[in-house]
Amino acid sequence: MIIESSSSSSLQSIPRISITPTTPADVAEFFPRASPWRIQALTVRVDGLIVGIGGYYYNTDGTRVAFVEAAEADCKRYRLALAKAARRFFREIDAQGVTRLCAEADLKREAAARWLQHLGFNEMHRTENKSYWQWTSHEMHNRARA
Repeated sequence: MIIESSSSSSLQSIPRISITPTTPADVAEFFPRASPWRIQALTVRVDGLIVGIGGYYYNTDGTRVAFVEAAEADCKRYRLALAKAARRFFREIDAQGVTRLCAEADLKREAAARWLQHLGFNEMHRTENKSYWQWTSHEMHNRARA
C-alpha cells in the first residue's frame, strides 16, 4: 500500500510525499555502506527522494530494535509524514503479533527521547550519551483506550 500526497499542476510548491515498504533498493540508495541486517521498515520519499527510513532490525540475539534514520532538518520539515509512517508501521507490526521492540536514543538529538515517548516507548536505562527504551504492544493498546 502506498500513501501519497501529491500536488496539482497549479500548486507546484506542495511536495509529493509517499510512504512505502522499504525495499533492498531503498536501503542501497539511502545507506550506501549498510550493514547486512534484516529489517522491516517503511521509506518516506518527498518528490522522489528518500528523506527517512524507519522500522526495526533484528539484533544478533534476535531482539527487534527500532530505528529511524533521517536528517534532523528533515525530521522537523516532514514531521507529519514521518508521524503518519510511524503510526502505520506500529499498526502493521501489532497486526503481525510483534509484542516488543527496543530502541536507543542519542541524547544529542534533542527530540529523540520525546519521539520515542510519543510512540509509546518507556525509558528503561540512561547513560551519559544514550537512553534505552522498550515498547510493548500492551502499552499501545492501553494508549488506544485512553
